[in-house]
Amino acid sequence: MINEIFAGLIVLSVSGITFIAYKHPTVYEKIYGYLMVLAFVIFFGFCIWDIAIQTTDPIITNFVQPDKQNIARNALNELRVNGTYVMPILCGVELYLFLISFLKFLPKSE
Repeated sequence: MINEIFAGLIVLSVSGITFIAYKHPTVYEKIYGYLMVLAFVIFFGFCIWDIAIQTTDPIITNFVQPDKQNIARNALNELRVNGTYVMPILCGVELYLFLISFLKFLPKSE
């Protein structure tokens, strides 16, 4: 259920941004920088989240009973963000935002 909602929000965002870039290029030029910064801030947030989870792992041994430490570590590992995908996704989003800025050169159908 959550995955479908998340996927729907992504599709909605992509279509909306593409529509704005095509139909209203001057507006897109104004928000382009903000979108690039927003993508980087989200990426940076994921990096901070992953660093926080990695930092928590050795500290958890002080607060969790020894027989439950493996369960706690497994729970922390499930919360980690896979860095293998985060950087390519950021690059893809930045490339997408850059490429749709060229939609203004396509002929408009009225």
